[in-house]
Amino acid sequence: MKKNKTSRHKLKRLRGHSSERLHNDPSFENVRKNWQDFTTAARSAKLLRTVMENIMEPVHDRSRQWRLTKAMSQVLRSDKSNPRGECKPADGDLKLLINVELNTGIPFHEIFPETLVHFRIDKKKVKMNLWPIIQESPEPHPLAATATDLEIRLAVANINFSQQSFNIKWASSGMLPFSDPGIENKQLTVKLDKGSKLPLFIFLAINFYNEGFKERINAIKLVDVYTAEDDCEDSESTPQKKEEQL
Repeated sequence: MKKNKTSRHKLKRLRGHSSERLHNDPSFENVRKNWQDFTTAARSAKLLRTVMENIMEPVHDRSRQWRLTKAMSQVLRSDKSNPRGECKPADGDLKLLINVELNTGIPFHEIFPETLVHFRIDKKKVKMNLWPIIQESPEPHPLAATATDLEIRLAVANINFSQQSFNIKWASSGMLPFSDPGIENKQLTVKLDKGSKLPLFIFLAINFYNEGFKERINAIKLVDVYTAEDDCEDSESTPQKKEEQL
């Protein structure tokens, strides 16, 4: 099977043309613009992956980088404010990143069912309510045979893709026994810094450990991107706090 090449590789491998022409000839302008947007998508995806690896144990997974780059390319294509070649993640629809599967092997929803979590967002904090992970089900949990303990993390990140910088705040459930985690009515709360800039990227990460804590299996999910539009909607709505189900 012929492998798909990135825009960058296509530019380098165009036959019969000098490097100078590829970089300067007006007839290749669209190719150069595609290259610029792909480079922006790849750099932004790498930054997002770095954020994730600061929340959970780093995973050397090339497929994750590719999935993030593909999703970020969709974000750039949604940017209607800038011309091709100058697209910016901040001007695109960052919510397109929500629910992109970031894990290899077992999907996140199989490890941590979506019905187990509710979260609330306001200008001061992000609060998450947790329900028991072990429930009566005809299907056993995929890690039931090996996991002895688990840890759940709620993280909120402010990411500046233009400056390639980020700030993360997170809260942890602490180590919990897998068979009886006792997280009924448990809450995780991340207090936001005063004047926290939007958008805010909200992650849910879960780590499973085997006996003796010698091995770790982890998974992460981007559950929401809280934007300026969301902030305006909250200001115009009733004083009741925003509550969402993953």
